Amino acid sequence: MMKKMITWAIITMAMVQGIHAQTANTVENKSQTKAVEEKDIVANPTKEQLVGIWQILDHNAEERKYGPYFKILDANGRFRSVSLINRQTFRCGVVTRGIWTVEDGALIETIDSDCKNIFAGKKNAMEMTLSDGGNTMHIIWVNIKTGIRTDEYWEKVQ
Repeated sequence: MMKKMITWAIITMAMVQGIHAQTANTVENKSQTKAVEEKDIVANPTKEQLVGIWQILDHNAEERKYGPYFKILDANGRFRSVSLINRQTFRCGVVTRGIWTVEDGALIETIDSDCKNIFAGKKNAMEMTLSDGGNTMHIIWVNIKTGIRTDEYWEKVQ
């Protein structure tokens, strides 16, 4: 199990090194994310369209800011949310992991484990809009512990 985790960490760090040089200009708090004008909306996005690596972003009229959070959706229905903890050493941490699917236009994550052991075993159904020809994902979810609604924008990087 430890070997598998180390292998995953090495693969993740290698991917992160090449992703968005702008990561240094990061979003410090996801709640700061502002609305993005959604153009070229993809009607009824499929699971195949979502497979890949997504990076969280903040968008305002002047510039896009990329945060140190990545959502990895694989073709086998597994997901990982990864945080870049230290940009100098590319140290990463897996925030959540589990299985994912698309149902009725919503992104559904069933969480196997999370770093704080708060959401393990929970199912999170998130409203989703795919725009920019499939390169921007807007998800809306409600924290199942606090009831707080969160809007997140993610840009596909691979």
